[in-house]
Amino acid sequence: MDSGRDEPGHEESGGTVAGASNGERNGNGTIPPEGYTEMPVFVPDDHEHPGTGAGDGASGEGYSSAVAECSPVDETERTPMACDLSLARLKGWVKAAWAVLQPALKEFVAVQGLALVLTAVSCGLLVGPVGAGTLRFARRRMNGEQAELSELFSAFEKDRFVPTFLAGVGYLAALVLVVACDAGIAAVVDAVPGLGWLLTLAVHVGAMMVAAGLGGAWCFILAQIDERKESIQGAWDVLARSFRSDWVGFGGLFVAIGMWFVAGGLAFGLGILVGGPLGFLVATHAFREVFARGARA
Repeated sequence: MDSGRDEPGHEESGGTVAGASNGERNGNGTIPPEGYTEMPVFVPDDHEHPGTGAGDGASGEGYSSAVAECSPVDETERTPMACDLSLARLKGWVKAAWAVLQPALKEFVAVQGLALVLTAVSCGLLVGPVGAGTLRFARRRMNGEQAELSELFSAFEKDRFVPTFLAGVGYLAALVLVVACDAGIAAVVDAVPGLGWLLTLAVHVGAMMVAAGLGGAWCFILAQIDERKESIQGAWDVLARSFRSDWVGFGGLFVAIGMWFVAGGLAFGLGILVGGPLGFLVATHAFREVFARGARA
């Protein structure tokens, strides 16, 4: 047996090819042995997330308890082929997000309030760029970096405005379609004798779940554009591939993220001032862990 090659079946960490020679590991162009697959890489908390340590308002423990367990990453597309969404993982994301939000609640409420004003004044047309700015503010706070109110306008830059604007318009159009379908179907099932009220309630709950899923997917598209510098088409392609590869896992993930926006909106409308930032923080945590590789921040 060649001394420069590990025994077959030996697995290396750090994204190397299991069982390949040193030359192959160093990227000399040699094709890996047939049957070997690349092992996924997940960056430790203290390297990828410098702000999650003690004393900066974030919880490293929350990150450690919520490390994503996705199947091997498609290196060409940098897209996880599946994601195992569990209650424990979601709880870890929420716990870590709350640890960031709690000490900076006033700043997050101010950012979210200004975002709502800008969105309302523009009749919703600026929801994409404003949402991307809020997401960047959340990401900086999550990393323990200084985040200013001006982060809200970061997506107004030339290279980010158009894709985030289009993402926002698409999101609004999808929400209008959901509301229209909800109203139409509810009007029909409400006429069913005896069961009308129950069917109507089921339709409204289903519509809220769909709206929540759209909110979570929208956050991931904005994160692709802002953090990984993707175009709107590239961000949509990554989202579509992810959803097709594991529609149950990613569908549940998007609903779990978007429910914070829905729940905040239902809390007399003002709850969105807290539910919105919490949703963006949960989305940021989830995005960083599910898409652990390929970031071009």
